[in-house]
Amino acid sequence: MNVMNLRVDYTELLVDSAGRPFATKQLAVDALNHEFVSAAAACGAPSADRDQCIASLLDECAASDCSIRLRLFTPDEITKIFKTSIAPKNSTDVYGLSAKLLKRASPAISYVLANLFNNCMRLGQYPECLKKVKICPECFEAGLNNRLLSFWVPRNTLSDSQYAYRHGRSTTDLVREVVRCVLRAREAGRYVAVICCDLSRAFDTADHALVADKLAYYGIRGAASKLILSFMTGRAQVVIGDGGKVVSSELQNLMGVPQGSCLSNTLFSILLNDLPKTIKGADILMYADDVTAVVSATAERGLEEALNLVMEQLHQWFQSNGLALNKEKTSYMTFKLNGHRSPTLRVSAGGAPLQHVASTRLLGFQLDNALSWETHINELCGRLGRACFALRRLANTAGRGAVRECYFATVHSLLTYGVELWGRASDWRRAFSMQKRAVRAMAGKAVDAPARDIFRDLKILPLPCLFINQVARFMRENLDMFNCRGINTNYNLRSNRHHNRLVTEAHRLARSERSVYVLGPSVYNRLPDTIRNATSIAAFKVRLKNWLSQELFYNYQDFFDLPINI
Repeated sequence: MNVMNLRVDYTELLVDSAGRPFATKQLAVDALNHEFVSAAAACGAPSADRDQCIASLLDECAASDCSIRLRLFTPDEITKIFKTSIAPKNSTDVYGLSAKLLKRASPAISYVLANLFNNCMRLGQYPECLKKVKICPECFEAGLNNRLLSFWVPRNTLSDSQYAYRHGRSTTDLVREVVRCVLRAREAGRYVAVICCDLSRAFDTADHALVADKLAYYGIRGAASKLILSFMTGRAQVVIGDGGKVVSSELQNLMGVPQGSCLSNTLFSILLNDLPKTIKGADILMYADDVTAVVSATAERGLEEALNLVMEQLHQWFQSNGLALNKEKTSYMTFKLNGHRSPTLRVSAGGAPLQHVASTRLLGFQLDNALSWETHINELCGRLGRACFALRRLANTAGRGAVRECYFATVHSLLTYGVELWGRASDWRRAFSMQKRAVRAMAGKAVDAPARDIFRDLKILPLPCLFINQVARFMRENLDMFNCRGINTNYNLRSNRHHNRLVTEAHRLARSERSVYVLGPSVYNRLPDTIRNATSIAAFKVRLKNWLSQELFYNYQDFFDLPINI
């Protein structure tokens, strides 16, 4: 029997609010579906104040004087979307069609789909049948999303403070910017704090009419607006149990943007798009519905006043836009980088006090108020320990190739996630010890066996090399952020090959020395000319990795002892 094909039915495990099992599976899936649909309304999201929201937008900038004109779909575009944007999954939709089947059939059906999609755009109507499937609308949604972005990106409509669903941006980029804002404030002698807002079911509580208002404000009007509104509304939801044998009754979703598509992500981004400019006295950074505010002041009590002022603005904005702030999970953290205790301030939102924390989870990182990364590395080492145990067990039964793939899926992915942020923390050697433990387990060596030759044999970069690799890549991708000695920042790599030394930011704090913005130029300046003079980022990455694989730096000092190339 193929264990992978076994299906587990969890329907029988469901119980009602009193803890009693349901009499039938049908009652169970109906109750679960009702819970999903009603949960958004039950979270306490207020009704959106559309007039106030648009008035707030007008205070910041004028409405777009251009309107989008949706270009027609072509068969080639349909085929390309299926090829690049649709994963070949075997799971089927409510019509029994799989993504894998549609992907293979896309050249044959692209002409029909292009004609259907174009008719939908002319009528401004999203088909009801497509609202019940998972596969075919992804193609239509991807095409519509590309059209919205093509209209907005050249006009700089989308906020730079939104890091989600933006090409070339990631969770690490946002956390790096938070750390940079904190360090800049401390370098200026200011007191600084970070507010981490938690929104209750933000995607599920988005007000359709308000989203349509903001789309019109940003130039999505006429048939295009009608089509997008049709996409959001009139959607039904079902719950399927017992391996597809039991299907709940359909329930209508009266609010929220459909989750799971690129178009929905963009629509939600537009809902939050004006938030950063509306809030005064703070740097606002967003990753989807994760909203972070960095607030600073010249004195401790001034910081308390500033935090309350910013929090009141945030609370009011969320209320006006129909979003529910979860006050119990929203917290703030004050930073003291000199070892002194952070002050406990009185900060509230809507009359409810907010929790003051010493560390908080931010997009997969454990951010602490001393920027020591100790809490993050503690958690990281725990996860690495479990991965090492699995690798040692796997090495006894699987081949070397399979074990190596498992290493990169677990240990390597954990170590490279944001390593440029925590890789130079005082506790970095603990994570490196766990990596050495992992490669010893893969090679079947004793726990105290020398690991350097194992790294070379397995073609795996040690942690210091992973750090250097990430920092160097960040520098190459962001050279325009740094001043170069004696030349313009937008210099030509070929014509200025001997004059591309980067300058480190002025700083006075020890914590700043470990940041990528201060340490980055020092790393980049020590790379060989053959790497720095690569004519493309792709070539730069290949040459850098090959060089690190040869040098195999086992500690940071060996690298920083290299001469600076001028």
